[in-house]
Amino acid sequence: MRSVARQVDVAGWIADAAFCMVRTVDDLNGSDDTRLVFDDALFIGGSVMPGDDVLVAIDLNEDGDPPVFVFLWDNPIPSRWVHVGRLSRLLSGIQPES
Repeated sequence: MRSVARQVDVAGWIADAAFCMVRTVDDLNGSDDTRLVFDDALFIGGSVMPGDDVLVAIDLNEDGDPPVFVFLWDNPIPSRWVHVGRLSRLLSGIQPES
């Protein structure tokens, strides 16, 4: 998880408008700004192949059951981070190995 965040940071994706992220909540343009706040995000998934740019993040700014977001290239800027559910729902679908 840390390596994905480090890759996002080092690659400069936070400053790249195409990736729809800001560094802190103070960088958002009001409450309607749908960009992901990098400092509040825990990246739980990333690309396997360079260039895929598949990202999954949890917004840790909320207490309780945090929302999960997936990055979708097909959506327009700045709405590429799409809420897909809550962490509890994601975890309920994970089956332990036997």
